[in-house]
Amino acid sequence: LTQRNNHCWIAREMDMSAENQSSSSLAPDEKPLKEEGHEESAELDEYGYTQAQRVQIATATATFKFCVPKDNIQSQGDLEQFHCSDTYERYVKYLSLLSSAVEGKTLRDEVFVSPPVQRMITVLNTIEGYVEETPPLTQAMRYGNQAFRTVFALVEANAVELMREVLAEPTLANSGAAQELATYLLHSMGNATRIDYGTGHETCFMALLYCLHVLGVFCERDFASTILRVFNRYVLLMRRIQSTYYLEPAGSHGVWSLDDYMFLPFYFGAAQLVPHERLRPQHALLEETRETYNDDYMFMSAIEFIHKMKTGPFFEHSPILYDIMKGVKLWYKVNSGMLKMYKVEVLGKFPIMQHFLFGSLLHFVPDPTVQHSGQGMLTPMGIGPVLDSGVATRRPPPAGADHIGSAYPMGGGMSTGYPGADARLMGVMPPRGSMPPTGVMPPRGSMPPREH
Repeated sequence: LTQRNNHCWIAREMDMSAENQSSSSLAPDEKPLKEEGHEESAELDEYGYTQAQRVQIATATATFKFCVPKDNIQSQGDLEQFHCSDTYERYVKYLSLLSSAVEGKTLRDEVFVSPPVQRMITVLNTIEGYVEETPPLTQAMRYGNQAFRTVFALVEANAVELMREVLAEPTLANSGAAQELATYLLHSMGNATRIDYGTGHETCFMALLYCLHVLGVFCERDFASTILRVFNRYVLLMRRIQSTYYLEPAGSHGVWSLDDYMFLPFYFGAAQLVPHERLRPQHALLEETRETYNDDYMFMSAIEFIHKMKTGPFFEHSPILYDIMKGVKLWYKVNSGMLKMYKVEVLGKFPIMQHFLFGSLLHFVPDPTVQHSGQGMLTPMGIGPVLDSGVATRRPPPAGADHIGSAYPMGGGMSTGYPGADARLMGVMPPRGSMPPTGVMPPRGSMPPREH
């Protein structure tokens, strides 16, 4: 039931918002994560860097003590510390900047592709070559084809060299930066032991892009191509890997999760559609609409991939997405709500974040002297205690906290239970597929009236 409680607020809260702009926009007084003066027409050196990038790269090389990233979140208290850190705020803000950069742009639109971005695309093409050379093995088990381990081993053996090719500039390429970046690249491919893949691995790839930005390899002019070219290429690569080797969904909650494998294509895909004059979220449920726009918008492509991988009615195997597309009328509300849900369901989940990696570029080391608050879990209302009744209380954000893209849902209302709970209070049965899992009692007072 708690899984459903954590999800059910998303569609309602997206539609309750009275904001007139997406939460991916920055307030006037905020400082974006970028260097000034990055123009597409700026003179490039032999490695494809502008003068401003060369300065940033030189500073980063001299400043950062590159290392192999480690999983520093070992407890719920560590996770709470991470949510209060500058690194967390900057990472989330980076996602917002990328989202803003692709608003109104399709995957086919012409966007500026810098030499470093093109080199990163080449790396992903190289990894796809490994997949082409490694056919799946014939085995009894449907999921977890062991040929994936061969592909993973090839990536592991070549990851450092691949990242050196992306960095290109000799001083940077021969520093420890390539090793640090290679660790994120490797872990973004999935898990070779369990032969699975999930949103934690997807977040590792986004962490790689963030680190490239911090180094100065990617800059402001690359924001659009980072998503429309690099991230989308990664998404297509992982879909091929998932469908070829039948990777298990890592930590999947079945129908209680947004998607078995990925989250961010829905966030960035909704951003692409924010200014669209005709398409609405509910249109993504129509097969003809998806066929028409599958190659233009990541959101449509993601929904189409789910239809290819799963059978049965969409509202049964993907009820959260179905509720969002049926209940939310505007794309900017989907976009802003997706970021809030990502912070709760991915960045806020200890089972996922205990495997997340931190190095010098994406830095976080928990303070052992800070005692765990014992407040429980990151709820849709932010980090707050969970009472015996199962209702989460709201804790006000820290003083001076950035409210843009915060974990607090728009409208601030609490869910009464799973979808349909309010209807049951009025004696109406909920829609099919929205009942809680077998053996879990619904909230007190939300049972349908007994027939006489």
